[in-house]
Order: sequence, then structure tokens, then C-alpha cells
Amino acid sequence: MNYTDINTDDPNSGDDTADLATLAAMTVSVSLNEVLINERTVFAALGSTEGETFMSGLEAVAAGNSAIARVVSWLKPGPDSGIDIADAETQAILNSLVGTAGITQPHVDGLTALASTDQAKYPGIQMTHLTKARGMS
Repeated sequence: MNYTDINTDDPNSGDDTADLATLAAMTVSVSLNEVLINERTVFAALGSTEGETFMSGLEAVAAGNSAIARVVSWLKPGPDSGIDIADAETQAILNSLVGTAGITQPHVDGLTALASTDQAKYPGIQMTHLTKARGMS
């Protein structure tokens, strides 16, 4: 594991144990390659009220837009169904709908958040890594 960023992130508070705990708790957001979501995922991510608001808004837009109608059809649960929320074009489409038919930025942000995960920035960090980065060993 590469711990080269420790010097930048090191709180250097004077309490090595606390500093080590701080570094061990740091996370970084990692983008996922593909995340298929359907309307069940929408409701799980946004909650029932906001999920319904989002889906109703999307369906309202779909009534006059064949491309969005196709997206809505892919959101129906089933084998191999869903839209890839990690896809940049999918995110752009959803962002373009903000302010339309009750679709809000928090709706889109809540769904696009599913396209990444937090991982430890310094997995397995030990005191020896900290002292080495500080030039103490």
C-alpha cells in the first residue's frame, strides 16, 4: 500500500495514537464501473415520498419524450433491467431534468451517489507507516 499522502494528511497533533486513528478513519470516494438501478432502488435511495415524486415526475416527462419513456421502461424491475447510474450520459440526462415535473437536485444527487462508494484511504495503516512518513524511522 502506498502511504505517500500521509505527510499531507497528517494532523500532527502531538498525539501519535490519535493521529493514527484520524488517518485510519479517512476515506476516499471511489467511482464504480456499473450500477444498475430500477424503481425499487429509487424508492430505497430516496424514500417512499421522494421516490414517488421522482418517478411521477419522470413519467410525466416521458409522456412527451420518447427517449425518457425508454429510460422509464428500463427502470421497471426485471431481469437485466435498470439504468446505469454510474454512466456519465445517464447522469447528464437526469441532471437535465432538474426543475422539471418536480424532479429536484437532491433527487438526482441521491441517485448518482449510488455510483460511488467510500473506501479507506489508508487501509491497514500502522504506527510504523506514520513514523516512517514523519522521517522518524
